Formats: sequence, C-alpha cells, structure tokens
Amino acid sequence: MTELEELQLKQAEIEKRIEKDWNHCGEKIEEPVYDGVLNCDLYLKQGFPKVLWILQEPYGDGDWHFRDLMEKFISNRSFGKTRKTWEMIMYVSWSIYNAKKDNNEYFRLTRWNDIPDYKESPLIMTALRNIAFMNVKKHPNTTGTNSVPARIKNSYEANKDILLGQIEICAPDIIIGGNTLRYFYPDFRITNEQICKPKDKCINYSSFQRSPTSKKTLLVDAYHPAYREFSSTGKRCKRSNNTRSLVIGKWGVFLKFTIYRFNSI
Repeated sequence: MTELEELQLKQAEIEKRIEKDWNHCGEKIEEPVYDGVLNCDLYLKQGFPKVLWILQEPYGDGDWHFRDLMEKFISNRSFGKTRKTWEMIMYVSWSIYNAKKDNNEYFRLTRWNDIPDYKESPLIMTALRNIAFMNVKKHPNTTGTNSVPARIKNSYEANKDILLGQIEICAPDIIIGGNTLRYFYPDFRITNEQICKPKDKCINYSSFQRSPTSKKTLLVDAYHPAYREFSSTGKRCKRSNNTRSLVIGKWGVFLKFTIYRFNSI
C-alpha cells in the first residue's frame, strides 16, 4: 500500500466513525459535516510544513464535506458569505507554503502587503487544497448566532477520541487553532507554563509531540480567522497597517512569521 492509499484509507475510516459514532450531544441535526485532509494527494506532496486548521463548528445544513466546499470556492473564485474566515485561512496558508529560508535558516513568511490579491492572482486560492481542516463540533450551528463555548467544549469532551484520531491521521507540522486549542491542551499535556504568550496577546504558541517517536508539532493559538479587531487592553481597536515579526516556534527549524495584525486585516 502506498503512502497515498494509506492516507485515503485512514481518512475514509475516520469519516465512517464520524458518521456512526459521533455524539451530537442532544442536538437535532442528524447529519454531520465532514472534514480532515482536503486533498490527500496534494497534502502529501506539500511536504514540510503540513498545516492543520482547527475551528469551532460549521453552519447551515449537514451531510457535506469541506473538500467539496473548497473546490466550489476555487471554481467560483469567491468565498461568498464566509469570505472573512476563508480569505484569512487562504492567505496565511499560502504565506506558510511560500516561506523562504534566509541565511540564518529562518523561514520568513511573505509580508502581508506583498501577498497578491487572490482576485487578481486566483492561483493563491489553490493553497486551500493543500491544508487539512477540521471543526471541533461536526454538527452545524443552525441558529445563525455565534458559537457557544459550552457547546463546543461538550462536543470536544464527548468526541475527543475521534478528534485526536483526526489529528494523528493529519500528522501536521503546524496546527493553527481559531480560539479552539484550549479544549485540546489537557490531552496534549500542555500546561500554562509551556505556552508562550506575547505581550500583545495576539497569538499564543507552544509545541507537543503526538507520540514519543513523532516529530514536534507547532501549536499556534490564535483568534478565529474571521475576527478583525484586537487589543491587549481588552478594548477594540481600529485596523492597523503596522506589520510585526514574531518567532513562534521551533521544531527542528525556526519558523518566522510576519504578522499583519493576524486577526485584523
């Protein structure tokens, strides 16, 4: 069995578990929304680094897969009503995949102002085919309101075996959480002392090993990608054109991000 066939098999098996064993915690929606590796072939060909995004929950109806949504976005060259979320995921992912090593062996991401607009350079959208993506809660939020942390937490606690199994299948080098990693920290055995917290509180980061023999995975604990305003004082602030650089982790090499107010384009 090839590496691709093995990944495809594992992805199919975990989707069957989501279909049959997922605990919807009393919600009425019966059909889940499936996620994980969006394109097994391209995910493997991507090589280092492999990126997994973890958000909270889907919206709308159930019984569909995020890989089909990605293809719809790319085909239409539009993200529709979910533009704020997916534009950020796309640009950050593209910047990671196109990072360049400098003389000090740092990976330096493209500055925000140097990233082409995807409407003028639609190939940037294809970066979404290379990512893995998952929600903590698989059944859609049908209320149209913001996610309720207690419901997300309940979903995690009831289904952590499946969720941790998804991460094991993805075997990512980087996990970017959209206000979600707090649910995983106890099972990652991450303590507050291990979490690096920059003064501006824009992004927290840490790292963990999925097993004693596995490589380290960088954890980037950010706000939800649709969030556009942020302040270290608790007050909302206006958009800023300032850029900043931050070393956010080390797992064999340093990865250096150039951040454009990660959550405030």
